Amino acid sequence: MFWLKRSGDILWFSSSLATGICLFTHMNNELNKAKISVFRLLKFRMRSKKELKTHLERKKFRPQIITKVLTFLAESGYIDDHKFTKEWIKSRLNIKPRSKRLLHYELRQKGIEEKIIEEALASITAERETALAKAIARQRFQKIKNLPEQVIMRRLSAYLVRRGFSLHLALQLVRQLIKEPERALDDMNAYHTQYGDKNSP
Repeated sequence: MFWLKRSGDILWFSSSLATGICLFTHMNNELNKAKISVFRLLKFRMRSKKELKTHLERKKFRPQIITKVLTFLAESGYIDDHKFTKEWIKSRLNIKPRSKRLLHYELRQKGIEEKIIEEALASITAERETALAKAIARQRFQKIKNLPEQVIMRRLSAYLVRRGFSLHLALQLVRQLIKEPERALDDMNAYHTQYGDKNSP
């Protein structure tokens, strides 16, 4: 459903949250320009408050304009760091799974408060994280299983470490895979069956 929303001198034409096609009248107004700039950015995905603030700063908007725009976005529901955090975790676990530690780091880089991150990551227990690492390792193992053992050990453990898992856990899982290569390699599906669908954090 499409709707129009008036904000000052601007009519926003939108089909969903965080999309903005602007029907405007006073393009020379700095505040309007700043709003248009962030709505163009929001067309692609949700952004954290820090990301939007950084974007406006890079565009050289004055501090008072940035404050007004961020206030407008928060009041209009376009800034919601709680929702952003949940969506970020869902996307990462679905598209390119990684450790809880790496997710935490990424979210801090996005400017998300520690309390919000901890609440969102609470469902990822140590048991669940180990199951995820095992699933990732076995999926990757399929692609390199015919290589020499030492090459597998080096490449696969490095791969898991880059995903944020500890070297100790990585080496343990790789050794298990090399020792028992005949075991079923569909653990990613088993992981999602146990811990929820692909879109659940």
